Amino acid sequence: MTARKPLDRYRRIVIKIGSALLVDRTAGLKKAWLDGMCADIAGLKAKGIEQNTLVIFFSDNGACAEIVEPGWYDIPSRTRDGRPIRAGNADHSVFAGLDDIWQSYGVGWANVSDTPFLLYKHFTHEGGIASPFIASWPRVIRANGGLNREIGHVTDIMATCLELAGARHADSVQGQKTVPLEGTSLLPVFQGKAVTRPAALCWEHEGNRAVRQGKWKLVSRHGKDWETGPN
Repeated sequence: MTARKPLDRYRRIVIKIGSALLVDRTAGLKKAWLDGMCADIAGLKAKGIEQNTLVIFFSDNGACAEIVEPGWYDIPSRTRDGRPIRAGNADHSVFAGLDDIWQSYGVGWANVSDTPFLLYKHFTHEGGIASPFIASWPRVIRANGGLNREIGHVTDIMATCLELAGARHADSVQGQKTVPLEGTSLLPVFQGKAVTRPAALCWEHEGNRAVRQGKWKLVSRHGKDWETGPN
């Protein structure tokens, strides 16, 4: 075995420091979101309406494992005040978090973020599609701080809001037909009951497919057969 060169060791140290800074800044961003939500809830309490107000916290699906490089698609060339954007994960002289830096946290941190699920964004495995969903509605949701394992889908949010508002999905708007309503209302979940779905959940993204029926799920990667085992 050959000894590691000092430069290689230096690069590893720089990468580790950069990863720590990235995680720290990501945590700071999440804290800002939570602080904003707490302020909103405090405003509801000040008005005396928080008991009968539904508040939903719902994030994007899966962690992103893509590696950003200079020339990557949809990167702006400059900030709003005219400074050039510095892009690329390989540039260890800068670290994500500032408004003039465009980087991702790559495969390693994507795996950490999605633990214990398999894979990450782009795939239809749980690591690519699972999203945290937190709901607060004191007058209806009695399980304060509880965990509910009912299945939900993003299309359910529209159906839920319509039912709670006592509204009907319009068949047309200004003479134009609308897309039929998809999804199932989550009101029974908030009431501590089970959701009855008329059909299995099916979805596809860039050739990656999945079918979910109750506790059973099928997945396949683009161009591959349906998989067996945990997914």
